[in-house]
Amino acid sequence: MVEFSGSRSGGGGSFRRLYLLSPYDGHTLTVPVYTGRLDPNFQSITEIRSNVNSFYHALVVQLNRTSTRGLGFRINDTWSRAQDDGQGSYAFPSSARNHTLSPDPFPYMFDNTAYMVARPDYGTSNYDIRQRLSASLFWSPRPFQGSHGLMRDVLDHWTLAPIIHISSGRPFSDHISGDAPIDTCSGCDGFMGTGGVDRLPFLERNSFRHRAFYNTDLRISRHWTMGESGRNLEFMAEVFNLFNHTNVTERTHTLYRSETITPTLAYDSNFATPVAAANTIYREREIQLGLRAHF
Repeated sequence: MVEFSGSRSGGGGSFRRLYLLSPYDGHTLTVPVYTGRLDPNFQSITEIRSNVNSFYHALVVQLNRTSTRGLGFRINDTWSRAQDDGQGSYAFPSSARNHTLSPDPFPYMFDNTAYMVARPDYGTSNYDIRQRLSASLFWSPRPFQGSHGLMRDVLDHWTLAPIIHISSGRPFSDHISGDAPIDTCSGCDGFMGTGGVDRLPFLERNSFRHRAFYNTDLRISRHWTMGESGRNLEFMAEVFNLFNHTNVTERTHTLYRSETITPTLAYDSNFATPVAAANTIYREREIQLGLRAHF
């Protein structure tokens, strides 16, 4: 089966020239810096806008086989793309920081060439997984079905059920730490003084990706019938992350550091360094044994 799906949903400063080091060594970046608040009588003003648009398109290929002669499987392969304006879910609006690169379009210059960022936060969605393959198998061979005695009792009625997940890596954005090398107002944090998300304006949000994700789980089980009343005993052995593959779940995001003394963006050589390789769902290899009685 081949399926395609798609969806759409919607809802005072100065300029400062910065000199970039590796990997953009020798280039200059000129960005606007906000040095004052719209109303100096207030520290933070929270503005809630319904201006987030999201686009999702996907192509799904699916192969299914119902359990026939002890063999069944389901395979799904999805190619997709998700883009949005940086949507997020927050129980309470944060008064400490913005969740946007800039609330409005803004100009910048790269090597004395002028550009305009029309949609500062539009880009690859945080939930964008370009390709995802999921495969599950149910295999219950009966090689000794017609036999009697020890061989059938020991080697028959076993079930093998692996589950495989393979997907492209999750996206993440670059980050610029530090503040602008000029005097700004209290709370005008970041190298552009917006007090919000800080990244290079010529790099789209979520321009970088983690490595591909791989995980295999395996379950082996065996049933023993107990009498004529339908009672049976089941033994289960489950292995999560069978091959003990390390899946990095978090990396450092700081690509540059804004120097407050000199107008320089210093490259952080630790960018994209793995800092976490587990979460509550995917961890190191785990083995679980169980015994269940049905009556």
